[in-house]
Amino acid sequence: MDKKDILAGTFIKSSMVPRKVVKEVVENFSTEKIFIFEVEDAGEKKFLITFNVTPEEGERFTSYKEKHKNTVTLHRKKESNTLYTINSLNEIISKQNKSEDKQNLDWSAYQNTCVLLGKDKELKVLKTRLYDLIEY
Repeated sequence: MDKKDILAGTFIKSSMVPRKVVKEVVENFSTEKIFIFEVEDAGEKKFLITFNVTPEEGERFTSYKEKHKNTVTLHRKKESNTLYTINSLNEIISKQNKSEDKQNLDWSAYQNTCVLLGKDKELKVLKTRLYDLIEY
């Protein structure tokens, strides 16, 4: 069985998307597309840069995550077009009193344009809007 690519996301707190981070991603990972989302978090505008990392690039990804502390591993629910972390999935399961089968969850509340984060037993739903798509 082939290992799957990792979907990574780096949050940037700047009002401008740092081209330096995008350049770093391109130089270090064999990703074909980089999605840049505008994120609204407690009134603060941020950006989320998402890209795929192959299993072979795992060591470089670990280095990248150490340098960019606001980087998380994400998953995507295709049917609802929702980005989420495993911690956020655990919080949704807990709130909906469901089994661990993510197919049974009510994803309609998270339909399109959001990223779900979980930290300290709290679910954070951040609205997103596609800002840019860079293809190589």
